[in-house]
Amino acid sequence: MTVKFVIIGAIIATLLSSSQIAVAFGSINADDNNPFQTSIHADRPAINPDFAPDEDCVYDVSQIHCIPGSAQECPKPQFNEGDPSKCSPRTLVNGEWRLVCPEGYHYEDEDESGQCYPNEEGCGDYGPYVLIDEGEYGDRCALLYFICDEAEHKGEDSCIEYCKENPERSVCNRTE
Repeated sequence: MTVKFVIIGAIIATLLSSSQIAVAFGSINADDNNPFQTSIHADRPAINPDFAPDEDCVYDVSQIHCIPGSAQECPKPQFNEGDPSKCSPRTLVNGEWRLVCPEGYHYEDEDESGQCYPNEEGCGDYGPYVLIDEGEYGDRCALLYFICDEAEHKGEDSCIEYCKENPERSVCNRTE
């Protein structure tokens, strides 16, 4: 009986492993009926002849020259792929390559595209945001439940209001 369980377990492990490998290498396309299948290279040719990422990609990562073909990669470290299907520029700040938006633009927490958005448009719809200036790192639309946990932001009006509306959130219950 134990041998049967070991054999069945090995078969299941092999099937799961081969499915994960196929998904990781993009050989299984996303299927609306199966939310666990993904393909980062769906509907992209192997080579994008127009692929030539530049600094303008920070404003619109969906431009054709910012999108690598499935056999191409973003130039490292000057371009990083938060969203693996698009290249966005990075800036070297204090020895670290980071997304730094130009003045008047911001990046948003939870947005992996690497795109910068005009400050005048406000923040996105991922959650309760506040636009903050991070000095040499540029502007950021920060999720309140991230920054309200930081001592430097706890006393800000946006965090006080957030905690009044969400007293159950762990960041609002901490006293240290």
